[in-house]
Amino acid sequence: MTSTPKPTNTITATFSPTFSPTPTQPPFVLSISATAYVSCALLRSGDIRCWGDKEAMGTAFWSDPANSPTSEHFSAVSLGANHGCAITTNGGVMCWGVPQGGRLGIGSYSVSTNYYPPTQVKGLESGVMDVAAGGTHSCALLTTGGVKCWGEDSHGQLGDGKNSDQLEPVDVHELSSGVTAISANYGHTCAALESGGVKCWGYNEFGMLGNGTKEESNIPVDVPGISDKVTFLSAGLAHTCAATEKGVLCWGNNQDGQLGTVNRVDHLTPIMVPNIPGTIRSLSAGYLHTCIVKQDGVAFCWGQNDRGQIGDGTSNAYRLAAAQVQGIESRIASITGGANHTCAVTEEGKAYCWGDNEKEELHILPYKVKPSDVININYKALSVTGGENHSCALLQGGKVMCWGADGPTGHYKTGIPTVIDNLVVKTVVAGANHNCGLTAGGGVKCWGDSNLLGNIKYNGMPKPLDVVGLESGVKAIALGSKHSCALTNAGAVKCWGMNELGQLGNGTQTKEEPSDPTDVVGLNGGVAAIAVGAYHTCVLMENGGVKCWGQNSNGQLGNDSTDDQSKPVDVVGLDGGIAALFAGGSLSCVLMDDGGLKCWGLHRDGSGGRPSSSPVPVDIEIPDGVQMITAGSDHVCILTTVGGVKCLGKNTYGQLGIGSTASKAGFVGVFSFESGAISIAAGTNHTCALMEDGSVKCWGYNTYSQLGDGLWADLHWGYCSKPILQVQLTGFD
Repeated sequence: MTSTPKPTNTITATFSPTFSPTPTQPPFVLSISATAYVSCALLRSGDIRCWGDKEAMGTAFWSDPANSPTSEHFSAVSLGANHGCAITTNGGVMCWGVPQGGRLGIGSYSVSTNYYPPTQVKGLESGVMDVAAGGTHSCALLTTGGVKCWGEDSHGQLGDGKNSDQLEPVDVHELSSGVTAISANYGHTCAALESGGVKCWGYNEFGMLGNGTKEESNIPVDVPGISDKVTFLSAGLAHTCAATEKGVLCWGNNQDGQLGTVNRVDHLTPIMVPNIPGTIRSLSAGYLHTCIVKQDGVAFCWGQNDRGQIGDGTSNAYRLAAAQVQGIESRIASITGGANHTCAVTEEGKAYCWGDNEKEELHILPYKVKPSDVININYKALSVTGGENHSCALLQGGKVMCWGADGPTGHYKTGIPTVIDNLVVKTVVAGANHNCGLTAGGGVKCWGDSNLLGNIKYNGMPKPLDVVGLESGVKAIALGSKHSCALTNAGAVKCWGMNELGQLGNGTQTKEEPSDPTDVVGLNGGVAAIAVGAYHTCVLMENGGVKCWGQNSNGQLGNDSTDDQSKPVDVVGLDGGIAALFAGGSLSCVLMDDGGLKCWGLHRDGSGGRPSSSPVPVDIEIPDGVQMITAGSDHVCILTTVGGVKCLGKNTYGQLGIGSTASKAGFVGVFSFESGAISIAAGTNHTCALMEDGSVKCWGYNTYSQLGDGLWADLHWGYCSKPILQVQLTGFD
């Protein structure tokens, strides 16, 4: 039984794009290099921007180019397993990342230093035209046509005949001139010759040297069957491919069809890939897949596809024949394959990536720091509501659309809003993992987590169900993490769901069994409004007072205590003048008739304007003209009378919508939201706004597609099988 070496890099750039430094222009992409869990883009400005696993090779080039670790500009970049190398505009080579084995070529290094910043390679200050970073070694193609390599040499991958690690570049045996291209991977290296043909050296367990054997070689050996000039050359993990005017040839390991031969048989010598033209624009051998770009700018890939790295919208185990990459309308200029992901650059400099996103290889952050449109809402929305990892909107005609996590949406994790079947309501409210709607007749219907639906005999039903005893007579509903409450026309309150912290208000605490609706002690009438946090509930009484019950670990009940309460208790210091009541997470707030705001409970990260919790109401400074407040787990947002939105609090996932992830202790305007909003709703770590035209915009946490932008609709279990535009890199909005 054969074994496959661990996934490392894929080197695809054979001929570097023309460099023209234009730092004042948008950061359009010239090329991308990909490795196992990291990608780096060479920008038109000559800067480099990287993303993915920060532990792979350190964080050099991770930040904005304005904070680059070097003042140098570059003309090419190549990534290895845990290091990268780039060519400076004066033809020198700099490398960064893990130094072990000498792969950075900087001479001596400290074993206690995990990552080195970009550092000049010894002896290569100029005269280099291309660079190839392998698994634990690197090679440079000189302007003289010669090749030098450095780093680990356990498999002879340096090609100097010694099998001895080298801390500085050494000459490759008998390749002092006549080379036009190089490519390196885990343990082997290949070179294309000016006279035609290819030579390879190093690791050869799977025949990737192409010389008909599986024996390693520490000096270059001829690859038989290729005598024409090679236009593109790419070394994969355990296979190699080359393009000539006659076609594309591949050799080596073929366990996932990466040779494109429509079977899974290894080949120790080159074999022509069927149905691929000889004249192509780009070639890349990934870990276990291969991609090319035809002259018309259309890309094709074949081989391993279990993470969607082929890009045709599927995630089958492998593709034995070339499949066209879908979803890129522009002409593609170049393509690069990593271990389990792929990236492409179009002629106008747009970058797209697809495949695995376990380490954010696709440059898709699980959140958005600015509002984005919710798609697929074909009718005017009347209201919006947010849960823990999902959102819902009420549409004209009483239909409800939801998107995000499964269960609460009635569908499997969809980033595209979908109508909830057999439901017409006048109000919809989202809890953490369930939703409820209020019908025109005052009845309550709920769906989602079966323990929270108020109809326990239907355990396991994801579709809307009638709440027992609340088929009519209800005027308002409010949902928490594991419980729900209803305000009846008679001013009474009933709650149902879980009750481990006394959140049902019936005088008991039960940890195990969910409950159908039960009366809240002492609230058989006189209640004007209701609000629910994660595990607590508050009501505004007709006499102007406020009562709360449930969890109180952060003082969210406002009774100058932190003891949980299974019955309503009075909030101290509030006896009238209240315009509205709000709750979310472990926070409770009231908007006063005079426009002031008072809050109590958890104020972490500024989510109440203060650094800690308060068990009694405290004044919170807010702008003038506030008409609505909404609270998430640790953030608060307000809607102004002119339709602007401002937020404060924790901002780890961009839930404040201010264009960054910086938490704020004071209210800050949401990006481009000075007016136009008519309603707002905070989920656990995301926020949505209803606009005047009936559209919806959301921002913040998006791992479960709760922003409804469609971006994560195809991103199932950490991968995406369709190309995604890299807006952060290209400057295209």
